[in-house]
Amino acid sequence: RNAYFAYFLLGTKKLITDSIPTAAVGFRNLNQIVLYINPQFWENLKNDDERSWTFHHEVLHLVYGHLYTQANYQFKHAFNIAADLYINQQIGKQNAPEGALFPDMYGFPEGLSTDQYYDLVLNSKNENLKKIAEKLKNGEKFEMCEDGYMTNHHFNPEDYEFSDRDSEAERAYKETAQEMLKNHLKRIYKENEDKLRGLVPGDFAASFDEQIKPPQISWR
Repeated sequence: RNAYFAYFLLGTKKLITDSIPTAAVGFRNLNQIVLYINPQFWENLKNDDERSWTFHHEVLHLVYGHLYTQANYQFKHAFNIAADLYINQQIGKQNAPEGALFPDMYGFPEGLSTDQYYDLVLNSKNENLKKIAEKLKNGEKFEMCEDGYMTNHHFNPEDYEFSDRDSEAERAYKETAQEMLKNHLKRIYKENEDKLRGLVPGDFAASFDEQIKPPQISWR
């Protein structure tokens, strides 16, 4: 239904696994983007339209770079919610699986950035989000579904996030993985930007054009 996003899926390895509860995108072995699918979750989706919506959701996590930008946020679960609020409204409510998150569920306006939704989640007066935010800030664990939050999916089950506990070798490995992912996404974008112009979300195209510009280094 959308050649641009389908191209991203064609370049991923599909892994059917019960190690994750729903679906996820990830990056493993430094050279492979993986689409993880829990078979029970897949079978519970009502029809192909809901499955297509789910694919679109996961691909948007890829094209917006959420696999590596999440490392910039202190509270990963809050970022997960914010990223879902940002991308789901782009896909729309039609054919969305039960529990998909949208801004109006929490009284948030539409059209904000992921950063803005992240701040709203952490400072929300909505009781469900308020409980989650308090647990996040206190370092407490919580089950993703316990407070009305459905999307207990990961961005990257293989975990390439940086940690203070990383050794030099581990950090170098993760840096390489993230850089290879960025390069992979840039290559797909550049290969398709002309023939698929008009099919790509405008804000994504603008942000990615900025990302792939050659570095501006002073001659000095």
